[in-house]
Amino acid sequence: MKTLNPNRNDLKKIAATRVPELLYQSEYSFVGLIDLNHHTISRCRLDAKSGEDFLTSTDSYERICELMKRLHISPADYDYFDSHSPLTKVKHALDTQGNYCYTLHHVKNNKELIVRYNFVYFDKEQQLVLSTIQDISYLAYQDFLTGDLNRIGFYHIVSNIIKNDPHNDKFSLLFIDFKEFKALNEILGFEGGDAFLHHFHNELRNCFLHPIAAARLTSDHFVCLIERKYLDYEQLTKLLKQSFTYHDKNILIFAKCGIYHIHDRHVSVNGMCDRAHLACQHIENEYLQPYAIYDLKMKEIYMAQSQIRRNIGQALENNELQVYYQPIFSAATDKIVGAEALIRWIHPEKGMISPDVFIPTLEKNGHISVLDKFVSDMISLFLHRRHDAGKKVVPISMNISRMDFYDPDMLSALVDEFSNDEFLCSHKMLELTESAYISINNLDLHPLRKIQNQNVRILLDDFGSGFSSFSTITDYDFNILKLDMEFVRSIGKNPKIEAVLHTIISMAHELGIKVIAEGAETDEQVNFLKSVNCDFIQGYYYSKPVPQDVFEKMLDEL
Repeated sequence: MKTLNPNRNDLKKIAATRVPELLYQSEYSFVGLIDLNHHTISRCRLDAKSGEDFLTSTDSYERICELMKRLHISPADYDYFDSHSPLTKVKHALDTQGNYCYTLHHVKNNKELIVRYNFVYFDKEQQLVLSTIQDISYLAYQDFLTGDLNRIGFYHIVSNIIKNDPHNDKFSLLFIDFKEFKALNEILGFEGGDAFLHHFHNELRNCFLHPIAAARLTSDHFVCLIERKYLDYEQLTKLLKQSFTYHDKNILIFAKCGIYHIHDRHVSVNGMCDRAHLACQHIENEYLQPYAIYDLKMKEIYMAQSQIRRNIGQALENNELQVYYQPIFSAATDKIVGAEALIRWIHPEKGMISPDVFIPTLEKNGHISVLDKFVSDMISLFLHRRHDAGKKVVPISMNISRMDFYDPDMLSALVDEFSNDEFLCSHKMLELTESAYISINNLDLHPLRKIQNQNVRILLDDFGSGFSSFSTITDYDFNILKLDMEFVRSIGKNPKIEAVLHTIISMAHELGIKVIAEGAETDEQVNFLKSVNCDFIQGYYYSKPVPQDVFEKMLDEL
């Protein structure tokens, strides 16, 4: 048996037995036996009932390759096929590696498929090679972890469903995002995290939503297409609260869900996912209501935020950003004893842009440190200019974002400034919100401690805003505590809040911490704060935030 001859019954019978044994696990669009000695290839019929018609259509290998290229292979892959198909390369790879394969694109019915060409020795002594061509397009659509659709597969399947169904308004697309999934990985390990993702995918696939298609887009983000009639918000809330046990460890993990009701078939599936994701980002409290439905207002907010990201650099160059100062008064003397620096954006066309609009946007995209550095520089210039002129100066505080702790340049700049300027150490203070402190508590706080060791005062802002834990003020030696204004607004309305305020102020004094109450607007509030020995008061009762020139006049009158 030196050559491959389709008329030889011994080879037919051997091939008819052995080839199906080798290939039983998969389906192939082509199976052939190649004779390397004579450069011929014979097609194998895997469904043949006897060995007699198992090998058919023997032809020149090179001619078949030319035919394959002309009829099936995508023109973009011509050069790739020409460089990988020669039998000299096939033989060299088989002799050195034991197998040989390559992947390219076929075109069938105007549809592009991903196919794998594979070669193994059928009989090395006789120089016979088993060759297969297999459609593996499904692998491009499959998520390796769940075994279901991945992002590409979901887009492809859903696009076809929507295109072929005239009743688009019956569908909704859901985007699901798990909160603090990194913490789950830390607790259960990455294998435990993967096990949870697989678990949730099964929960999603078999739940009340009856998903038509479901996929894991990336990491812990899932999407699914459903018929809107199955959308039950009470059941959805339960689905988004998952209890999972892994190796005797039980963990409760919460998710939030953005919902896009499909009305316009001209929106791409990618665009639909983006809109559902946008709705997900607008959820304010995922514990109370872990879902939100996309509306046009969300898009308007997103566009405004995008404009802020694009324009902030230009705004700095054009001096549109200004530092305002809100004075802090002594409760004992009603005199100005300090101030808080606040950023204001005065747009030439839109007027005053609220900090509630642009600060969260800049925090989200990591550009807040640029703004904080600007405020820091302006405060330093202001303090030094007045001090050098022999004018009255008071300590000025500035807010630092939790994101500043992820920017080593920002913290290094502050450390260096205080290390080289004793005057600023006593006249420039840093404010950190309680929620920000909690979120960065696991980070390296060495830079903050180094700054505080230079006698710079550190303020804990918004104490009691909903994140409160009395351990916060015992974990870190804050110099000043700023009470959240909601506490102050409850004075005269809620006796329990008044009792809590009295207790907090007394406790702070026991710990050697001064207290500022912000948000004071009425005589009743101010008189109560004075009666419970609050140290300092800030609010519209005394003064709203004012431009620098107005604040300077206030200082000059002291």
